[in-house]
Amino acid sequence: MDDYSSVKPGMLVAVHCEEKEGRPFIGEVVEKNDDGDIKVQWLKGSWKGIWRHWVVKKQTYTSHIPVKSLILWDFSLTSKGRLKAKTIVELKEKYEELDEQAKNC
Repeated sequence: MDDYSSVKPGMLVAVHCEEKEGRPFIGEVVEKNDDGDIKVQWLKGSWKGIWRHWVVKKQTYTSHIPVKSLILWDFSLTSKGRLKAKTIVELKEKYEELDEQAKNC
């Protein structure tokens, strides 16, 4: 899944970064520009916990990231704001695969 052209504002995305603590890194796409970056509004939560928009000093926490750092997109949360079991399995597999690739470099 690396056809980033399907990434659109409003989609939930999972991001890969080398930092393992705090995984998974989940955000909502706010905007996408033509130079390969997206603006993400971060969510805060945990594998089995509830996900909410991350607020810092009464402002939602956003940042610009390269679209190529995405490992999963266009998924949804349950009605209670949790990751679906299928999404958890897929994300853990993707993180493990990327960690293994990094080890072998």
